[in-house]
Amino acid sequence: MTKPESDPTQHDLIDPADFPDFVVRDPREILHLIRLMIDKRTLLSAYFDDRRSFVTAILGLSEDGSALLLDSSPDAKLNAAAGTSAHLTCVTRLDGVRLQFEIQAPQLVPREGLQAFHAALPSSMLRLQRREFYRQSVPLSHSVSCTIVVGEGPGVERSVPVRVLDISNGGIAVLVPPEGVDFTPGAEFTNCLLSIPEKPPARVKLRVRNLYTVSGRGGKDSNRAGCEFFDLPASFLNQVQRYIYQVERDRRALEPNR
Repeated sequence: MTKPESDPTQHDLIDPADFPDFVVRDPREILHLIRLMIDKRTLLSAYFDDRRSFVTAILGLSEDGSALLLDSSPDAKLNAAAGTSAHLTCVTRLDGVRLQFEIQAPQLVPREGLQAFHAALPSSMLRLQRREFYRQSVPLSHSVSCTIVVGEGPGVERSVPVRVLDISNGGIAVLVPPEGVDFTPGAEFTNCLLSIPEKPPARVKLRVRNLYTVSGRGGKDSNRAGCEFFDLPASFLNQVQRYIYQVERDRRALEPNR
């Protein structure tokens, strides 16, 4: 018996519009990924309505490869609700790669004395390598700098430097300065300068997603903020990715027995 690759019972759903470069639309490639999930008996989480979900797997394909069968839940009431939903959002990991796709108008059909969901193959699929979400700690030797420009009245601006603690394709974590910038969840800073080593600074927009406190040595607490990029230039996103790879390569090169 083949062991399922993973047990994906919980996932944060992602808006594919935020990652347009990682959306697969080629029907042949989508069919290939579906077949891989079938062969590997990959478990998926299927979400519908208000984030209700159940664990499932793709059971097979129609003869012409245009439709799939998705295993149902042991909960009959859950199946009935899912069967009347407009779509199911399926999420899993396949060989360390996150896959997310929607199947439209799932219909409950009998299968070997049980039930399964029948639906057309998805027209698109989000495929994200783990690296796309990987948060790289920023070493002092290859530090990333960030300056937030805040307005203090008509025509008056002030630049507030903040220390960048880590960075990913999605955003940065920063050390909240003791004063000068009002960091609250949802706050947006639309005029920031972010500099990666050996690259010119780029103007980026940041949105505060969360705040948390970290206890340091000697019991001294520090406030940190997780900020996401929005409207990030594609060219700068590429710089972020190359920076993450470079720091990771340098780190691995220093590890013993490699």
